[in-house]
Amino acid sequence: DADGKLIKRETFEAPYCSMIHDCIVTEHYIVIPVLPLSGSLARAMGGQSVFAWEPALGGHLAVIPRAEGVAGLRWIEVPACYVFHVMNAFERSEGGAVSIVADVMRYASAPLFPNADGTRGENAPAYLTRWTIDLAAGAVTETPLDDIAGEFPRVDERFAGLPYRHGWFVGHTSKPGDLRPNTLVHLDLATGTRKTWTVPPRDAIGEAVFTHAGPDAAEGEGWLTAVIYRGDEDVSEFVVFDAQRIDQGPVAGAKLPRRVPFGFHGQWVAG
Repeated sequence: DADGKLIKRETFEAPYCSMIHDCIVTEHYIVIPVLPLSGSLARAMGGQSVFAWEPALGGHLAVIPRAEGVAGLRWIEVPACYVFHVMNAFERSEGGAVSIVADVMRYASAPLFPNADGTRGENAPAYLTRWTIDLAAGAVTETPLDDIAGEFPRVDERFAGLPYRHGWFVGHTSKPGDLRPNTLVHLDLATGTRKTWTVPPRDAIGEAVFTHAGPDAAEGEGWLTAVIYRGDEDVSEFVVFDAQRIDQGPVAGAKLPRRVPFGFHGQWVAG
């Protein structure tokens, strides 16, 4: 509940063991993606990777009404893919029919892991993709939202689970196969416009976290904070951007006493 007290705990059985990294939450639903980055005790006992890419298992979404719980669980198939992080999700009603709209960073195959047969996996990039889950038809439509490969999508958390306009992520726009994030991206989903800012060569940027300008601030009005690795100096710098003017570059920065590892990410909370 609002005070952090556990009200209900439920379990259900998935079609197979999957590495589930994130989930989708809207006002009335939770959606848990069971995607074919599979876990296998037999592989582990045989000296192979515990988790591996196994697309033949297919993709499955567990759609659960929050009020009803797992008693109302429905399985809806989605094309085999992998998702580490969700930008945001919300519900849409048209003519009485309800759909769940989820914007996710979609990989065509799971990166960083081998194939189930032990061969080297493809280090595929992720692209921001909209899943529209038609609850009446039990089907999912996939729509690309942007053509810059990236990760670590973020929103104004006051709009989590609700219709929203502004989103941010870090992309990699250098040579193919180089997955170091070097570009900060802001998308205005209402106007379909994009702003970007790219770090100097040899630098890399981590997840950018949004902080609103005040409780009454409009959506997306505030600041982005991120950590940039400065390659020439071998140090990390904490930087601040105007969230809707990222193309102007950082408005403030402070060198850190040590390098922050790539992939570090989290959330700011009120002090």
